[in-house]
Amino acid sequence: MGASFVPRKRGAWLPLLAALAVVRADDGFRAADEIRSLPGWSQALPSKQYSGSIALADGSGIRYWLVVGEGDWERKPLVLWVQGGPGGSSLEGMWTENMGPFAVAADGALERSASGGWSTEATMLFWEMPAGVGFSTCAARGCPKYDDTKFEAQSSEFFCEFFAAFPALAPLDFFMTGESYGGVYVPLAALGFVEAGCAAAAPRLVGAMIGNGCTGTAIGPCGPDRAANTFDQLADRAMVAPATAERVRGACPAGFLGADDACERALRAASAEAGRYDTYDVMDGCAQNMTLVKFVCDETPNASWACAFGDGPAAPRLASGADCGVGARTAAYLSRADVQDAIHVPRVAGKPVVWGARDIHYTRTAADLLTPSRRSYPRLVEKLDRVLIYSGDADGQVPWRGTEAWTRGLGYATARPWRPWALPTGEVAGSVVAYERNFTFATVRNAGHMVPTYKPDAALALLRRFLRGHEL
Repeated sequence: MGASFVPRKRGAWLPLLAALAVVRADDGFRAADEIRSLPGWSQALPSKQYSGSIALADGSGIRYWLVVGEGDWERKPLVLWVQGGPGGSSLEGMWTENMGPFAVAADGALERSASGGWSTEATMLFWEMPAGVGFSTCAARGCPKYDDTKFEAQSSEFFCEFFAAFPALAPLDFFMTGESYGGVYVPLAALGFVEAGCAAAAPRLVGAMIGNGCTGTAIGPCGPDRAANTFDQLADRAMVAPATAERVRGACPAGFLGADDACERALRAASAEAGRYDTYDVMDGCAQNMTLVKFVCDETPNASWACAFGDGPAAPRLASGADCGVGARTAAYLSRADVQDAIHVPRVAGKPVVWGARDIHYTRTAADLLTPSRRSYPRLVEKLDRVLIYSGDADGQVPWRGTEAWTRGLGYATARPWRPWALPTGEVAGSVVAYERNFTFATVRNAGHMVPTYKPDAALALLRRFLRGHEL
């Protein structure tokens, strides 16, 4: 995306010129925000890192953390990671999903991420958006009531101010990635950025890669009947007896909305058979925090019958392949005073900030991103060079069946039919189907909602080929 001229009020250039003087002294990076070292890591950092706040016009400050690509960074693209929520901090992905170079070990020290980190393939940008999330701060009058439109506006302003502070990034190819509610965030942020017309030079947005994502409140895998996909996921994973699964499908032919007595009884039987499971990975035992009827209660309109049924009997915690404690360790690490000093987070009333709180009120207002419109997936595919949608095939929150259905339902002609894709070792990592206009859907085998957490090597391979424009 090229630069365009935006008039400024008299005197408004002075702060900008001062800022440019600072960044140019460090070859196009904001020198004052450089992280020199991190507590828990005794060696030199694998690449330069920067952390600071981008000031917006309303007085709020959006925190960012930039990890420059390892090695010859100028030949690598820039990738933004967008967490879901709404209200998730991208630092969650950086520190708990093997995207940053480090993870917090059991003893509180730092260790290299399981895959080495996405910064081996790109310069990684993480943000805490909107203001009020994580270390980001709202204006003195407090945080506003957010919705998806306000998120887009704030993200567009952030991009223009951020790239003014980091002109060295302007020549790089730019990609946006995300997961979960990032399925709404990324299209809005991407299309808003394309149309923003920043005064400073900004990189060209090339593509978007979204995992296990929502497409609006009224349609797709996070729509009103999303629990039907979760039921299919449990049945496919042999957690519901085949006879019971057929009973549910026969009693609930139109899905779970407006379920009658027969449908309710069948769903209760299926829920009892499936028992408690981890909603983010039905085959994982990190947190058996969900039952089918509870999910119906939580996500299906007018399903009070499911709410009255309860959660079902407690189940023992199973051994898990995932690192179940990394989230708590990360929150503790980022809440430390010495860590916040290293990453330039100011104290509040003389004390370090407790990281992880989401001090925002957010209403999901994007109803339908699938029907062609100014803000939609068809528009995203039209504007970008390539778009990859992927799903961990063990996710119970946004199961792959719903995502496969909407990607196929956009109506693009098949360029290469359904087939397996493999890691460089030859191990099959999932399935993929490619459509015209460089629009692709892929699954990641035995991965949950946060694919890079559960399958870091497969996620990195997916990213690498997407950034390079290679087929899976």
